[in-house]
Amino acid sequence: MRARAVTFAAGLWLVLSAYLWGHSPTQQVNALVCGVAALLFTVLAVGFPLLRFLNMLLGAWLVLSVFRLPHAGALTLVNNLAVGLLLVLASPRRGPTEEEFGRGPWWLDREPLDV
Repeated sequence: MRARAVTFAAGLWLVLSAYLWGHSPTQQVNALVCGVAALLFTVLAVGFPLLRFLNMLLGAWLVLSVFRLPHAGALTLVNNLAVGLLLVLASPRRGPTEEEFGRGPWWLDREPLDV
């Protein structure tokens, strides 16, 4: 549960940080897209646990993007490095799934309907 909370908080922080200080336009879009994707993958990983590894790939991209995309300042550089490493380290840990939470919403139901 803690790993999922950490990855959710990291995604939320990425979205917020895109507006808290000056980013280059490229890094701002990068932070927004990665933040929203991290939030989405974290929530969906409750029903589909393998999706957590997509957050790991997002973290690796954030670390790589520091060196590949133009950035406006050192704060953006340090922020993306820290959040990227956090996602890489926290994402592989398996959090609670539907066994602990019970069945999810109807759209996560993987059994065929009786017709």
